[in-house]
Amino acid sequence: MRHVILVLALALVGCVHAAAIATESAAIASLACDGGSTHTALESSRYIETNPVMGERPDPSVQAAYFGGAGAAVVGINELLAHGLDPTAGDVWRIIANVAIIGVEVDAVYGNSSIGVPVCGI
Repeated sequence: MRHVILVLALALVGCVHAAAIATESAAIASLACDGGSTHTALESSRYIETNPVMGERPDPSVQAAYFGGAGAAVVGINELLAHGLDPTAGDVWRIIANVAIIGVEVDAVYGNSSIGVPVCGI
């Protein structure tokens, strides 16, 4: 919650670009956390993956490709928005996209932790 307040404060005082960078970093960190908890969960035969893209029992190389590709997509989307639109509008759309990604990933990490997987796999 403190991070959301920081992003909103940065955006409100005119530091939209800083808020866009902060949310991009948080989106990538949330992907890494989900990747870690997913890997830890799948090391045990007790759990299956519910993401249909990866399949029920993805091996570590599939997990790495999926989360690495998702991270690259986050960076790519942020770059397209940053350079393809008016700078302020691009940063606002970056914030919106990154907050959506963070929400999805936090939900996934929470789901993993609710079945006993350590947060971020640590």
